[in-house]
Amino acid sequence: MNVAGQVLALLGALLVLVSAVGALRFRTVFERMHALSIAGVSGLGALALGAALAAERPGAVWPILLVIVFQVLTVPVAGHLMGRAAHRTVDRVTTSGIDELADHGPGTDG
Repeated sequence: MNVAGQVLALLGALLVLVSAVGALRFRTVFERMHALSIAGVSGLGALALGAALAAERPGAVWPILLVIVFQVLTVPVAGHLMGRAAHRTVDRVTTSGIDELADHGPGTDG
């Protein structure tokens, strides 16, 4: 395993660790979602890129790169949907006191 692959794997592992600590320490669902989405994209991305750099066979790199692409495409969408669901079920308003989605009822998507 080359040095760049090891450094990226270590960086990815540290990002996942910090994200897990953040998920335990943050209070609101939105803060926890943010911490976990950082781990999903950055942490796993760095780990996968480190694995791609350390791969012995060139054919093993393409599936690893596909994992990174699918993570980048799906994690923001999943985070957005979880945020909408949390906003609809949480009784309190955001910390700023402004509820930008108040005009939209539970049955509307707009």
